[in-house]
Amino acid sequence: MTDELNDNSSHDEARKHAWSWFALHADQRLKSVNFYLILLAFLSAGFVTAHKEKLFGVGAVVSLFAIFTSYLFYQMDRRNRSLVKTAERALKPFERRLALNTNNDAVRLIESSDENASGEWTYTRIFCCLYFAAFILFTLGFLYSVWFAFQTPTNEFALKVGTQGISGVFLCFLGLELISLEKLRQDKATSNIPYILFWMGVVALAVGIVALANLVFFRMW
Repeated sequence: MTDELNDNSSHDEARKHAWSWFALHADQRLKSVNFYLILLAFLSAGFVTAHKEKLFGVGAVVSLFAIFTSYLFYQMDRRNRSLVKTAERALKPFERRLALNTNNDAVRLIESSDENASGEWTYTRIFCCLYFAAFILFTLGFLYSVWFAFQTPTNEFALKVGTQGISGVFLCFLGLELISLEKLRQDKATSNIPYILFWMGVVALAVGIVALANLVFFRMW
């Protein structure tokens, strides 16, 4: 009898632990997206204001910051999703046991939710589209700002130096991140995406190093 009580106690403790983990990271995932949307609104307002005041250099910096931020939030969302899935795997056995005890398969909620209806979008797909759209729009905004900035003779040299320096640092960072994704090859997937990302990272890193080298060395002469 004592052993049975201990088993039930351990069972309940494990279930509560898995549920607490799930609730924490699922809530954190949604809150991070809400914070990102608020930040995106402020950055968009800053970009528009900079262009109204003809501060194209500021608009370019805001765009680069938005691109960098979008990438970071995308990586954060991937991590949160992984943590949520970890909790779901721990909760599935408890749901199966509950379904057997109650003779009700409908309580296997996680497995049912994995079977998406036709045309139904998951949170992951929606969030990826959000981050990707922001990344593309602010990349276009950066190019737009740089184009108009180079047409303005005021502080043209300082603007070019600043833009080149920020772009070089960003490309180096992006290149290192893409190269680090080479570990995806260990999954033995048939897709060539990891290889493509690796060589894209090599190119981005090389261009970033050349841009910084040109900025540091060649402009000294």
